[in-house]
Amino acid sequence: MRNLVIDLRKNPGGYGTWGAWLYAYLAEKPFNYYKEAVVTTNQDLPFIQYTDWKQTEYRDYVKDIIKIPSGQYRWTAHDNLKMQQPQPTRFNGPVYILISRKCFSTTAEFCAVAYSNKRATFIGEETGGGYSSINGGDMMEMILPNTKVKLVIPMRKYVMAVESPSSPGHGTLPDYWIEPTISEFLSGKDVEMNFTLALIKKNRK
Repeated sequence: MRNLVIDLRKNPGGYGTWGAWLYAYLAEKPFNYYKEAVVTTNQDLPFIQYTDWKQTEYRDYVKDIIKIPSGQYRWTAHDNLKMQQPQPTRFNGPVYILISRKCFSTTAEFCAVAYSNKRATFIGEETGGGYSSINGGDMMEMILPNTKVKLVIPMRKYVMAVESPSSPGHGTLPDYWIEPTISEFLSGKDVEMNFTLALIKKNRK
């Protein structure tokens, strides 16, 4: 049986739709990706003039925000909030995913969904991005008027459609925690990949 190794180490992420699209090539059944997209308000922002957003742009953005019975707000416009379908040409064999502390954003989201659905064996280090949720989406840049300090504000919190974590407050944890020593790193020895290839060979027996 053929095996697939996906090396995501040092991958900082990208557009959220890419994560769902990639997992669709591994999924064995229809799946949810985002559970919800949380926002804090749908009201005008009193500091909008200090940001790179125009008032008209922001008001267009909040058209997709609803208020739920609890009084909180949810953004509804992301395609990843819909039920996702597996790709007809999906890979059906064993999958091994290499992860590290430098996996963030969409990369961490993809790992969380693949881990929750038990679709891969994870090797390496805990992901830098969260397992249960991630702050991201559209980014608003704000320059404080007096100090000129620049802030980058994520506009949403994406709550992942995943099983409850065994270790809350963490990223996706590897099934096999493998990381190089300083001497191995300096010599260029890829201990995570070497371990993965040895594990594949072992599982073939």
